[in-house]
Amino acid sequence: MVLNRLAVIQGESLSSYLYRFSLRNHYPSVFYIAHLLDISENYINNNEFDIEDLSVISTLTEQTTEQLAMMAGLNIKHQMGITFLKKLIMKRRVKYCMECIKPVPFLKFEWTLHPLDTCIDHRLKLIEFCPGCNRAILLKDLILCRCSSCDFNFQKIASPVRVEPSSVYYFSQLEVQQRFKGIPSEHFFPGFTLHSYLSLAYHSFYLLEGLNSFIDEKERIIQFFYNKCSAKQTSDNMANAWANFYWMYHEFPLNFYRVLDAFHIQKKNQIKYFLLKRFEGLFSDEAFHFIRDAYNEFWIKKVDEGSIRKDFAVFKNNPTLLEKRNYIRKDEIRNSIGMSYEFIEKLNDEQKINLVIKENGSLKGYLIGKESLNDALILKGTLISRKEAAFILGIERGSIQRLINAGVLKTYKLTSTSTAKLDREEVITLLDSCRGTVVKNITEGYISFHHALIKFSVCHLTVDRIIEYTQKGMLHPVRVSAGNNFIDNYYLIDELNNCNVEIKAAFQEAVGYYMSDVMRILHIGEKKMRRYIEEGKIVPQRIVSLSDGRKHYLFDKDEIDVLIDK
Repeated sequence: MVLNRLAVIQGESLSSYLYRFSLRNHYPSVFYIAHLLDISENYINNNEFDIEDLSVISTLTEQTTEQLAMMAGLNIKHQMGITFLKKLIMKRRVKYCMECIKPVPFLKFEWTLHPLDTCIDHRLKLIEFCPGCNRAILLKDLILCRCSSCDFNFQKIASPVRVEPSSVYYFSQLEVQQRFKGIPSEHFFPGFTLHSYLSLAYHSFYLLEGLNSFIDEKERIIQFFYNKCSAKQTSDNMANAWANFYWMYHEFPLNFYRVLDAFHIQKKNQIKYFLLKRFEGLFSDEAFHFIRDAYNEFWIKKVDEGSIRKDFAVFKNNPTLLEKRNYIRKDEIRNSIGMSYEFIEKLNDEQKINLVIKENGSLKGYLIGKESLNDALILKGTLISRKEAAFILGIERGSIQRLINAGVLKTYKLTSTSTAKLDREEVITLLDSCRGTVVKNITEGYISFHHALIKFSVCHLTVDRIIEYTQKGMLHPVRVSAGNNFIDNYYLIDELNNCNVEIKAAFQEAVGYYMSDVMRILHIGEKKMRRYIEEGKIVPQRIVSLSDGRKHYLFDKDEIDVLIDK
């Protein structure tokens, strides 16, 4: 039966309320309530209760189980999960705000959280150790407002430490308090649940641990993890780590990159790889994909700068990231592609690739722009020799030079000293533009590609002219097979004759008249024509000797035109 009812103070923890309830009802100690609950006194000191305990306490105190559950923090503890619960809740000691306990000594539930080190209402640092003897403060001592070791009065402190309300430290403390109260954040990853928020924090501490604090003017090492044998876990250290965590993701990803930079510089390789692997465990949750993307971009930038190599731990775990880099080391090109240093330097001298030199003290790193290297490799891979081009087209190797001279094909050099080659795609495109239409049978009046070259060679019909007239639409080749080159083409003789007329007219315009042309124009016979030549009345401008011993006489067009006028 309750002798004296006791009102709950706003935000009070259940353990604090039970201590005050015991005093109010003159119980010898809180052990009496522990006996009723069939639990040890430590469970009460640590605010550890289950639903059955709350039912008994509700009967004893006449408080609702809902109210008691809130005071025990059951909902928050459920959201945190067992892993974070063990790390975040203080046990066997407490902390307090001297302004909050002036009316009545009590313990707020939020003060049991390790990361919370500030009273948001009064903007004062919470007191974690007795100001008189620097020992841990016990809950029963706080309720009695006296240190059991030195008899210090907790309500009397000359100069409490104030927290600047515009500081990163204060905003980080406000964020922690609101998160645990279930108040959605307006600025710091508002969509995160409490569990996601804590997961991000704990994974981030693997990067922050041991670095210089980013929020303190004086040098201070960030300490979050601790060894129970050699160090003391304090809320001050925890709160400082939490403030750096808050700063780390403020103005994301700028500060995030600053942390990674400091981590990369200060941590040695062996421990660095271990800590990075721990941090990367965060990315198993897709909710953190944007942090993963920023993280990957940072290391891609580092490999582009030459600060790390492609065998860095991040790339070992995810080799596809290397595809996103913009630069490749010179030695990697030599080993993986087989391109010699001399050849790389030639390409750079001729501005075919973008080579950047990165200096690190006395050491130099040579990086080649990936895009320019790809262009060079593509060019190298698509270039073919004249022999290969002739095979694709189905013509003699010597005819390739004629196509080059006529501008039908172009030559390319990877470097100034390398052999000129042709582009495979250009050769295939040329072949496609001149490939004959497939027919069932070759009818009379057609001759094959090679026979056409032989028959009309006297008329200067060449491969380049066949291509020219085909592209102009004067020749319409056909073929009976799905062959892949000119050998399979057949041409209509009448169309070839028309082409021959055009060739002859063009030749006359450029060179002059043949002997037969002069005889026709002047209306004279062959005997008279030869007599004119012997007498010097008509002098050939050029005499062409053919392979069969015959001779072709070429006469200046202007001179013959003058004779016509006479």
